[in-house]
Parts: sequence; C-alpha cells; structure tokens
Amino acid sequence: MKIFFSTILSILLVFTDSLFAQRTVVSGNLENCNACKEIFIDDVWGETEVGYAPINMNGNFKITAHIEHETICSMHFNDENSTVIILSPGDSVYIKLDYNNLDSMEITGSEGTDYLKHINKNIAVFTEKENDARKAYETQLEIIRHEKKNYIRSFLQSDTTLASFILLNEFSPEKDFELFELLVDALKNKDHTNPLIDHLSSYYDELLQTRNLLNIGTLAPEIKLHTANGKPIELSDLKGKYVLIDFWASWCVPCRAANIRLAKIYENYKKYDFEIFGISLDRDFNEWKNAISVDRITWLQASDLSGFDSEVAQAYKVSSIPFTVLIDKEGKVICTDLRGEDLEDKLKEILIK
Repeated sequence: MKIFFSTILSILLVFTDSLFAQRTVVSGNLENCNACKEIFIDDVWGETEVGYAPINMNGNFKITAHIEHETICSMHFNDENSTVIILSPGDSVYIKLDYNNLDSMEITGSEGTDYLKHINKNIAVFTEKENDARKAYETQLEIIRHEKKNYIRSFLQSDTTLASFILLNEFSPEKDFELFELLVDALKNKDHTNPLIDHLSSYYDELLQTRNLLNIGTLAPEIKLHTANGKPIELSDLKGKYVLIDFWASWCVPCRAANIRLAKIYENYKKYDFEIFGISLDRDFNEWKNAISVDRITWLQASDLSGFDSEVAQAYKVSSIPFTVLIDKEGKVICTDLRGEDLEDKLKEILIK
C-alpha cells in the first residue's frame, strides 16, 4: 500500500512540476500612458487571450499565463496601440515600454523576441532605403507633373473649345476648380443648346455642391467604420481634438510618399490634441494591413474595403487621393487637401500659440 501511495505521489509531483514549467510570467513597466489601466496579451494565430493584468499607478504590471508552445503574441492596452512579442513555456520576461514609442521596448527573458528585434533592425535598413527611393521618385515625378500641368493650364486659359474639357482629366476638381468654372462658363456662352455642354454644366454644379459641403466652418460628415483590428470607430469619438482626415490607399504611390511626412508630423503634433484619422480606399485587407506595417503608421486607421465606392468616400465626394480634410475640435472644416509643408504650416498656426 505504501508503495502504491508513493507511486501516486511521485506522479502527482511530476505532473505539478510539468504544469509549473508551463507557467510564463511577463512583468514590466509602461511609461507615458496615464490612461492605460490594463495590459492584454493575445495569441496572434489562435486569436485567444493569453493573459491580462492591471497596470498600477506607477506603470508596473505582471501577467502570469499558461503557454503550451512557443507562440507569437500581441501585447496591447485599452486602445489600438500594440506591439509583438514571442513567448515560450516557462519564460520569465521583463519588459520596459514607452507608450509613445513601443518599437523601442527593452526586453529580457524572451529569446524569440530578441531574435525578432534583431531581424527587424536589419530589415529597417532596407525599409529606410525603400522610403528614400520612394520619396526621391515622388519628388522627381512631382516636378514633371508640375511642368506638365503648367503647360496644360496655359493652353486651357487661352482655348475654350469642347476638346479642352478632355484635358481637365489631368487636374483635380477640388484643387483646380477655377479651371472647370472658366471652361463651363465659356462653353455655355458659346453653345448653350449642346446637350454635352449641358451635361458638363451639371457636373460642374455637382462640384460646386462638393465645395459647399466642405466649406470652411461647415460640419464634417460623420464617419462610421472599423479599424484593421475590427473595432468600430466614429469621427465623433474624436471630438475635442483637431483631426486630419486622410484618404489614401496602399496602391497609391503619392499616398505612400505622403505617409513618410505624415509620420513626422504626427510625432511632432500629437501632443497638441491632434489626431490623424486615416481612411483607406483599399479593397484588399492584407495589402492595407501590410502598408500600415511597412509605412510604420501609428495613427488611427479604418476602412470598409470598398475603394472609391465607400460610403465615406462618397459622402466626402472623394474623386482622387491623397485627399485630406482638417477639422477643428468641434468637427468643423478648417481646410481641405493640405499636405506636406503646407499642412505643417497650418498646424503650427492653429496648434502652437
């Protein structure tokens, strides 16, 4: 009988040791986020919660989880901001995090995460080269486009034939509205009985309505979409902040180049109650998500993956991208289609007083 109980006890001890070996502990400290009250760790592939814990007033936390296999995890807080760590059974991990720059986290006790950070550091060199090449390409392309448009503009201003209207495809109705206005008025005076001119006149009236829709001081249309993580978000949720609504897409080369400048602008001005609300006109979820990662986008992103057929794009009469709308803390339009240096100058004007 003693032998029997001794055997059972040995089995229980081995079983208990095995369970204990599977226990993974993640502790650490989070800086610069007084609003963060909890930290969550999710299994990326299984889409299951690994564990969570409260964050105390000093930013300290400790999560104890049971992990059976090495797994890729997403560590996030009570919002969209997140970072990736790799955990193995029995790991005892300590993480030091800065909420404003999660990529700079310091971590000990996770061999997989150390290896991932090493790879990402090397890949970042190539990503920076890609961004530089994209920026150089876009700069040169803009110079050529500018020269081309100047030539066409001078032609349009001196010619008012019906054929001239075809050349307007080279221009943005939002930014070059005066050219549409000039030609429509001239053509209507030239032949007001032509049904094609009448059709163009109707198109002009629609453009005029669009301009009135986003006139300075008007309330920006509500936006209701979902983030890349599937969480619902509304423009009205951001009331109390200055918001740049940025329409873009992963396949849009000028948009991707603009993201480089936007990243710097966001980093410099987010502390002044400023937020960017990116609206992707992508149709492919993976391409959109990959662009967010490659361009290191940390501001809000949402989409219904309907391209230009998106209800939001139609509500804002978006006909070309990139296209931006800057609104104030009450949701009223300040200006439209500002980018780069012009956008930064406007933000300095309204945010830094």
